[in-house]
Amino acid sequence: MLSPTLAAQQAPRPDLLHYRFNEPFGSILANDASPSPAPPFATLVTSSWSAPAEDARYGPSDRFGQLGGSIGIAQTPPYRNIVPTGWPLRITGSFTISWRQKMILQPQIESELAYFFGSGELDGFRCFSSGFAGLRIAFRGSPLGDVASSRIVQVPRWIVLTLVCDDAARESRWYSDGQLDLRRPYPAGVNSVATAEGRQFYVGAHADESSSATRFFKMDDFRFYGRALSAAEVALVAQGESAGATRLRLACAPSGVLAPSIALQGVPAYDPSLLGPLSLQLGSLEPGRTGFLVVGLSGRELLGLPILPWSLPSFGSGCALGASLDVVLPLATGTGSLALPLDLGAAGWSQPAHLYFQAFVLGSAGGYASDVLDVCVRER
Repeated sequence: MLSPTLAAQQAPRPDLLHYRFNEPFGSILANDASPSPAPPFATLVTSSWSAPAEDARYGPSDRFGQLGGSIGIAQTPPYRNIVPTGWPLRITGSFTISWRQKMILQPQIESELAYFFGSGELDGFRCFSSGFAGLRIAFRGSPLGDVASSRIVQVPRWIVLTLVCDDAARESRWYSDGQLDLRRPYPAGVNSVATAEGRQFYVGAHADESSSATRFFKMDDFRFYGRALSAAEVALVAQGESAGATRLRLACAPSGVLAPSIALQGVPAYDPSLLGPLSLQLGSLEPGRTGFLVVGLSGRELLGLPILPWSLPSFGSGCALGASLDVVLPLATGTGSLALPLDLGAAGWSQPAHLYFQAFVLGSAGGYASDVLDVCVRER
């Protein structure tokens, strides 16, 4: 049980990689880490998203995707559902990697490997579970050698796994659902886990984009930190998805015109102890024009704009609606930027929820639209 003080805190934001896997459509995946050496978006090898999240810590919804779990989906080669991050692995010292997973098929023999991540090198930085691993999880390919968990992780339910490699303490630690599972000292003569490998880092695979590893599991909320998290921070990560905002790429504009920018200022938490200034920030708007703001409880890529002030052809090729039409508000662009205050405390939520925002402007050169902003609202 977390203390009341800890329960009111935010899990730390990753600085290397953070894939929430919340995109409800397409194959473009947002990297929510900041600052991050990896690209802000990655392209999945396949666009086949798996089933709903099935976990109250992440909000009961049909909108939240996960990586993997693609068994039974017709693909060539089968079961590919992985993320090439576009980032050559560079670890300068301590790090933490965390993700939630659910095994849906158990590897039976040594040659069946369920890889959760890898550096692209055959004998490089990687993490896997297999029949050979004895139903546990193994991290290999770093100066630390083989670091295997003590707990069986091949279970058909959602668990949060966290690996911490701590140069200051000279030890590696495995956590399961925020609880310490294993503490292992660094090998004699090893003072740092610093690693640099030339090929790109993969999530849901190891070194091969034809990998079938994701047929064994579903994965969600993948986090990569460039430091060792404390035990308290690991516990916060295990409590579920953090409040925050992620962009879904749907922006469009006529040639030579900037699409509107959309961002969130503040933390979208409804815990009274965390309530503070929160606003939706809109920029790159053509001054003196009109438009509308869509607020939805669901995220969908809709190729038509039903029951809206203007039809889709008014917005030109490539424009699409990415939020359900729960609220449509008129918009005046003013001088070209807007800060719209949001009050989440009055909503009465008691469970994690998602809101989707998208701005549309009818400009002098035609209509244009912003990205969709997916805002995860929760108590902390």
